[in-house]
Amino acid sequence: MSILVDFSPGTFGNGCFGCKPPVWWGLLRACTFSFGSIAFGSLLLAIMRTIIVVVQYCARRAEASGGMVAKCACCCLICCLKCIESTINWLTEYAFVYVAVYGLNFCSSGSRVFSLLGKAGAKAVIQTSLITPLMWMASGLGLASGCLCGWGAHEQVGSDGLSDDARKLQLGVAIVSGGAVGYLVMALGVNVVIGAGCKTLLVCFAEDPEHLKDIDPELYAAFSGKCVAAKDEGTTSTGRVKDVGLPPAAV
Repeated sequence: MSILVDFSPGTFGNGCFGCKPPVWWGLLRACTFSFGSIAFGSLLLAIMRTIIVVVQYCARRAEASGGMVAKCACCCLICCLKCIESTINWLTEYAFVYVAVYGLNFCSSGSRVFSLLGKAGAKAVIQTSLITPLMWMASGLGLASGCLCGWGAHEQVGSDGLSDDARKLQLGVAIVSGGAVGYLVMALGVNVVIGAGCKTLLVCFAEDPEHLKDIDPELYAAFSGKCVAAKDEGTTSTGRVKDVGLPPAAV
């Protein structure tokens, strides 16, 4: 599979931060030619979520009618369905990477994801296990920072002339609003971007590692797990890492 021209080594370093050609071309493709593939993947997740909601409704009806056995069965089914939903969501995210990078339809992207798991499945699991806790920590930090900013804004504005109840309500609204804004900024503006970038790097490396080796040998060495023992033996005069017996291209 050949990578698209906008993701080729010739475009490396072009554009300012956040305006790189791969980002803009991926966004353009997602909103135009590949919009149907993204919608289809989202439809699958929506169908799974609908099934879960229906089973949850059945569990509530069973509890209201006193059918504890039926409720227990529904709860077990809900647990299994949520596990399936999480798995589909995880696989769909990688499928969307193939849609954006290679311009494939969703079904072809799904088959490529299963091929990816055969080549770099352990790396994908490790990546998710390492990044997810950091993303939750970042979201929590954004929530705490937003609450602190809301409290500071409340103290700056003051509450002169307000009753105790109105003062408490004003403080609560300021803290909740600030926390919500901080959480959304970190969750949507930072975590989603970082998660998508990490998945894209893994997909591109697994499919064609020679591209990464050409444009950034240090990052290629990090992905391959190859450490350069001596700097004077492994770097050029410009500080770039030489090809010091890096692992073969196949992952």
